[in-house]
Amino acid sequence: MVVGIDFGTANTSVTIIDGKKIKTFLDRYGSSSHPAAPGCSTEMRFKQIKSLVEAQTAGYADTAVVAVPAGIGDIQSREITDAAKKAGFHRIRLIPQAEATAAAMLHGTTGTVLVLDFGESSFKASLVEIKGNDISLNRCLSDSSTGGGSFTRDMCGLLKKKTGNIIGKLQNVSDAFKIALSSSSEYTSSVQGVQVSLDRRDYEKILGSRIGRIEDLVRQLLRSSGHRTSEIDTVLLAGGGSHIPCIQSCVSRIFRESVPVRICPADTAARGALLLFQRRTAPVQGTVGISPSDFGLEIDWGRPFWMMQKDRPLPALEKRIFTTLADNQRRAEIHVIQRSTEDPSRTVSLSRIMLPQIPPALQGRPKIEIQFVLHSSGMLTVTVQSPSGRISETMKIMIKEAVGDKCGSGIKDMDILISRVEREYRGRRFFIDPEFSEDINAILELARRQKKSADPGLRRECSIALWSILKEIKSLDAGREADCAG
Repeated sequence: MVVGIDFGTANTSVTIIDGKKIKTFLDRYGSSSHPAAPGCSTEMRFKQIKSLVEAQTAGYADTAVVAVPAGIGDIQSREITDAAKKAGFHRIRLIPQAEATAAAMLHGTTGTVLVLDFGESSFKASLVEIKGNDISLNRCLSDSSTGGGSFTRDMCGLLKKKTGNIIGKLQNVSDAFKIALSSSSEYTSSVQGVQVSLDRRDYEKILGSRIGRIEDLVRQLLRSSGHRTSEIDTVLLAGGGSHIPCIQSCVSRIFRESVPVRICPADTAARGALLLFQRRTAPVQGTVGISPSDFGLEIDWGRPFWMMQKDRPLPALEKRIFTTLADNQRRAEIHVIQRSTEDPSRTVSLSRIMLPQIPPALQGRPKIEIQFVLHSSGMLTVTVQSPSGRISETMKIMIKEAVGDKCGSGIKDMDILISRVEREYRGRRFFIDPEFSEDINAILELARRQKKSADPGLRRECSIALWSILKEIKSLDAGREADCAG
């Protein structure tokens, strides 16, 4: 038996294929959301789901199709898979929640869908492309500060303020107020013997900054994907926060009521996971990761060219054609870089690939094909194909912050670094202080002498000094631009 599961942080929805229909399991209160007990492990939750299904159907549950957040990564994917196997499921398929949600609500249609999922741990905005039975995740962004748990904490703070004292655990009471104020303008209840009355406007007032972040994330997703609001065909709201009126108003404000907005039932992702499984178009296990950063090359004497963008669903493949910078150029060095995850203005060197024996030709004539494949395991494979097609160089890189590579102390690294400092300095020497100019010239002269030194420590110190010069020149540029703007 195949079981569809929407595995949320706080709640779980469970479905099965019953003949040609999909059946949703309800709890004793008639709800399709099954709360997760505090401290309950992932393995125990899978065991409870398996027992529930088998007890009510008298069948054997052997396959779990699990809807999971797009950005959980490989480690969490393996944890979920291992927990499901330990619980007794023999086959496990993981599917991005956004794809499953779109499949359940809009299967068989064509268009671009924006899925806004207000989960307990984070808010996720995803773009999904639908072409009949073909459903694929385009891009996903998330924000942990605007999840359902954040709204609950805000409500706890408001209740404490209203009661005038610090009262005990307010999780359940806060959830009750949050749910009630989603459909009523006012709600009154007893909180540990204190009658508390809240107006919806009180709650929405403290949510103001979080609502602003939701709007910012949605607009950022649209900009990064190159979509205008008019190009979105449908907006789907999922999760508990989708019922909060000020969130619905925020979405309407972004799209000016020109795009249909639909609120998804709690079991939507679990049903959609089974729909995709039935059509055999669901992505295989391990495809729910997203790229952690931008990856690309240095071209035109140091300018970054980003082959693969951050937040792209994995695995991902990208090909581009490049050419030579000079007549009769016989070889090319491909410098693979990553945008720093700590400082987006900085690039990190990952590897260098040398392509030899380029046939003699005029500048711009040879065609060099470069292919990037980023696997969900974190392995980046870069393949460089020569113009003749006879030579192919491949490099496999495990993604990391390779800070040490930036200050390479080899002769080739030193030559490149010295040339870059000379180029940057020549273009700005009229704006640089005379004292700083003297320091630059002295360090360049020292670096030229030491680049062939037998002492790697000396070469590395020169490299660090040269990188410091480049950083200082960039900071001077920023200051000069600010002065001009002022």
